[in-house]
Amino acid sequence: MQTTLREDLRAAILTKLAAHENPLEGFYCDEPTRESILAVLIAGRHLLLEGPPGTGKTTVARIIASLLPLMETVADCRYNCFPADPSCPDCAGRKSHRKVKVPGAQRFIRIQGSPEMMPEDLMGDLDPVLAMKLGIQDARAFTPGKIQKANRKILFIDELNRVPQRT
Repeated sequence: MQTTLREDLRAAILTKLAAHENPLEGFYCDEPTRESILAVLIAGRHLLLEGPPGTGKTTVARIIASLLPLMETVADCRYNCFPADPSCPDCAGRKSHRKVKVPGAQRFIRIQGSPEMMPEDLMGDLDPVLAMKLGIQDARAFTPGKIQKANRKILFIDELNRVPQRT
């Protein structure tokens, strides 16, 4: 049975709490902040961290990613497909799928926000060379953006305030 990232994260946090361990070990903050972060994650919601530089936002995101169990995925898949049910264009044409296991700490994807960031950077775009070669309707001509690469991982966008509104 496939579990979602939210289910995996919730189970990892609850296991740590049941063992009277601090799931956010290494992140130093006041107790209400810690409880709020854990409540949001246990509830399976998105987390927006705000604060001045140097307050540990990236650190807590890395700690959260390290709580995740090993992720089994198809090797060389740009979308991190489940090996039991690969569904992306990369995996669709393959007869066999080599599996790899990705540890929780490597399930952290950081994107640096900047005024130059375009929607294509996040969502992806057609590769003109592949589109000419394979045809514009062929899914293999699409180059996935950072959001697709972060599938089943923790996505952290640093300096979100610098990203243009249209993006």
